[in-house]
Amino acid sequence: MNYRLPKRVYQRASKRGEVGKSWIANLDSIVTELAEQWQLNLLDFSNRGEVLEGGSESLVLKTTTSDGTKVILKIGLPSDCDCANEANVYRLADGYGYPKLFKHSDEHNAILIEELGKPLAESQLSYKEQISLVCTTLKEAWISLDNSNGLTTGEEKAISLSKFIESSWQAFQAFCSDSTLSLAMNYAEERKAAYNPNKCVLVHGDAHPFNTLKAEAHTQSYKFVDPDGLFAEAEFDLAIPMREGNAELLARDTLKLAQKRCELLASFTDTNPEAIWQWGFMERVSTGLLLMQLGFDDEGQETLEVANRLSSAL
Repeated sequence: MNYRLPKRVYQRASKRGEVGKSWIANLDSIVTELAEQWQLNLLDFSNRGEVLEGGSESLVLKTTTSDGTKVILKIGLPSDCDCANEANVYRLADGYGYPKLFKHSDEHNAILIEELGKPLAESQLSYKEQISLVCTTLKEAWISLDNSNGLTTGEEKAISLSKFIESSWQAFQAFCSDSTLSLAMNYAEERKAAYNPNKCVLVHGDAHPFNTLKAEAHTQSYKFVDPDGLFAEAEFDLAIPMREGNAELLARDTLKLAQKRCELLASFTDTNPEAIWQWGFMERVSTGLLLMQLGFDDEGQETLEVANRLSSAL
């Protein structure tokens, strides 16, 4: 193929059997067809666009349209990346906290959005400063909705997380203790019971510094990309920074540091720390198990080890 897929994308696609193999084999023809339909400057091999690193579920190309507009073309791995859902989030947000959506193709599981700047993760800011900016951006992006608008609800997310954790646990129980499994399942029941549509907002679902991009070069404002997109309580978004930073949490008093992080996130956003903690623990366990499934053993084991320490200390 004419595009070098990032290692994580290739590895993920390869583990998806025929779906993944077919997607890789057809990427060139998909790019060519979309370039023609959307008038992108990708047809000349010398102007193929820049493949962006960082994700694991899609081919992402930086390019321009025929009129010179800077854009990002994203083509999702069908089994893992739902570009139709992303397009729905971008339409609902209408540029607030998210990039503008220009085009969407159901047929090719692809979207075309405005180009943003560099990820917050590549800044020289401390982790605490980065999380503060993530929270500031979240508060701008938490848009009130009258209904779910086709998005996964908080109740549905709690159910799906519990099902995934329960079904995946047995294969990796050597790295995920019984108490960790039990606590995750209990938290899922509590968040399911707490679901209240009147308290729900448009939630990104994967808001970390790598998904938080500079909106304009001369400002300190940011926007989110790669949304999972949910209709849920705002605290779910704060589960993502709760599951990050394994090295820091493993180096010292894991419980104390995790609790301090939870309190900090709650103070930044005026949200409920207990809900943040519960969503964060579920996300940590499910992410650790998923990483193990995908073959990222070192990262998966670290993520689950933090969960094990937390569950044994509570």
